[in-house]
Amino acid sequence: VAAPPAPAAAPPAPAAAQPVPTGKPLQHEQYYSYRSLADVEYFQVSLPAGSEIEFNLGENVRNGLFWNVAGYDAGICRIKLKHDQEGIFPFRWDQAEFELKALNRGYTQIVLTCGGKKMIIHFTVL
Repeated sequence: VAAPPAPAAAPPAPAAAQPVPTGKPLQHEQYYSYRSLADVEYFQVSLPAGSEIEFNLGENVRNGLFWNVAGYDAGICRIKLKHDQEGIFPFRWDQAEFELKALNRGYTQIVLTCGGKKMIIHFTVL
């Protein structure tokens, strides 16, 4: 009597899916005041290659609080940063103007810092 056939090998377990980064939607042409931001803020945006988004972050130049780009993948996006003053004395405020341009498909985490605050933008190019 022949032995029964060996059971077929179980298919490999599917690879664990990468978690989708989350955060508040980053709004085009939005101004975010320094005071309104928590110590760490998470934003997200997805753009088609070739498009861009612009936004402004409040600064306090008198106290040495300037926004800086601390990290991102330059192969995924381009970042332009301009420090500017808006308004007329005595109603003048300092701000950082950001322009994020989507270059190539993929994902990068953009990290912006100012004083004790950090803004993390989950940036996806479609």
